[in-house]
Amino acid sequence: MNAAMEAEVLKRGSSPALMNHKDSFSSVGLSMREMIPVLKARGAKLDAISLLLTKIPPGLLGILFNKVIFAKRQLGTTLRGIQQ
Repeated sequence: MNAAMEAEVLKRGSSPALMNHKDSFSSVGLSMREMIPVLKARGAKLDAISLLLTKIPPGLLGILFNKVIFAKRQLGTTLRGIQQ
């Protein structure tokens, strides 16, 4: 997951650009799907979250991340809570 996110950050240019682009998280899902066979071939053990996120369709994954997990209202509240 981290490698897929970092690849997308590099593609978009910055973390804020990743958060503001609606197709970013669906691209993360596609990147994760492409990485799974390589990881399995190298003998890596995949965690449950990685397996789950590769089973969710990329379009739905993008909506899930943009509207629920990284929703702007929720993210701002979380960041304010961390700063205090």
